[in-house]
Amino acid sequence: MAAALIVPSACATEVDMLDRDGLPCLAAETSDGTPLKLMIDTGDATSLLDAGKAKAMDLAVEPAKDKGGKVIDSYFIAHLKGLRLGQETLGDDRFLVMDMNKDIVGGTFPHSDGMIAYTDLRGKRLTLDYKRHVVGLSDAPAAAPCAAACGTIT
Repeated sequence: MAAALIVPSACATEVDMLDRDGLPCLAAETSDGTPLKLMIDTGDATSLLDAGKAKAMDLAVEPAKDKGGKVIDSYFIAHLKGLRLGQETLGDDRFLVMDMNKDIVGGTFPHSDGMIAYTDLRGKRLTLDYKRHVVGLSDAPAAAPCAAACGTIT
């Protein structure tokens, strides 16, 4: 049986893959050029930003609220306009803001400015190239039609 050769597709942009305590992190920046070191979170729908970074960026924050409208102590919401990964603009993103310093110092959260959630990467193909230490981003291709017996994930 012949081995299949997998050739990565060209990415629209690439950014440095940073190592934060052994975990992949990407270099992003805001529309005004403020750099951010964001962990890649493929399991959370809400992006996260450290309160210290939000304060240093002079971001306006508002209290976070639960589904019933009750304020959640120590959690805030900030909007980052024009978040970019290299040349790709992700648009305006909503971040949950909380003080992560205790967790970072305690070793329970990697040294970073926060996390980017999978929802902010919707419609994109994210490529982690560990050999070259880069993260590639491009538009995700349309789903290919099913050529054989296909099931439904439930």
